[in-house]
Amino acid sequence: MPKREKITLLQKIAPNLTYLDKKKVLVACSGGPDSMVLLDMLRECKINLVVGHVNHQLRETATRDEEIVKKYCKKHGIALEILTVDVKKEAKKTKTTVEECARNIRKKWLEEIRAKHHADIIATAHHSDDQAETLLYRITKGTGITGLVGIEWETKYYSRPLIWGTKSEILEYAKKNKITYWHDETNDDTTIPRNMLRHEVLPRLQEINPEVTQSLLRLSQSARELKMSFDTFFREALETKSFTLDWYHSLPLGFQHEFLRCLYEASNGSTHGLSTALITELDRFFSTRTGGKKEIKKMKLEKKQGSVYLTIK
Repeated sequence: MPKREKITLLQKIAPNLTYLDKKKVLVACSGGPDSMVLLDMLRECKINLVVGHVNHQLRETATRDEEIVKKYCKKHGIALEILTVDVKKEAKKTKTTVEECARNIRKKWLEEIRAKHHADIIATAHHSDDQAETLLYRITKGTGITGLVGIEWETKYYSRPLIWGTKSEILEYAKKNKITYWHDETNDDTTIPRNMLRHEVLPRLQEINPEVTQSLLRLSQSARELKMSFDTFFREALETKSFTLDWYHSLPLGFQHEFLRCLYEASNGSTHGLSTALITELDRFFSTRTGGKKEIKKMKLEKKQGSVYLTIK
């Protein structure tokens, strides 16, 4: 039997990009291998592009990263927007971690650039190895069933076209197509939990099962299907932004907790910051019929006459 020809990363990903054909895409590009390969693949597929790069000023090599993105965009005639920000300084002002501050700044700015350029989608370069690490991290820290969805392929304005590709496939594509990129030295620091999972835990798990990443992806897909079922089941309450306490207490306990997840996600755009303690707090709020109000981030709940009303701030 003839040996089956190996499918390339572009061949694997391209069929999933057809929905972008008539859309304008903002590519979040750091200059690393993942985002540079994503940018090149989208260009090869003739997608209408604009690029956004954030210089966080966290490393002396940050200017080098910016220049790599600039050079690529200039060569191919792609519009480029750059934000330079002192993240450490901003983190002190906002009293957040550097990582959280950088994420918040980046997300807000990308939304502004998307609107400025009338882009339909923001594409990020998360891949299947990122997904595996995310699931392991969440399992380690504690998560519910739908938390095992991990990084979703598409959410509102965001798309992650490389989620089905592996890191090794990305590096192979970059080498074959002579794509210049930078290596983030901080990714080698195994004192950082995600790096430890990437460099130490996953390789050991692969000794048990060489296809462990694919197994974790299948787990993610199963959790995603379950989450979609819950979202459909709770659609009416989410659309009307109201429900009765009788209805809530008639739900099985697991359904109650998933409904609280839905409420939080509908209000805040994601489940980031939703903890077991917060779910317990919300459950306690719904345990009595006495009136009251509760505000959690952008979610405002008012309980009166046996019903609960949701307002998004």
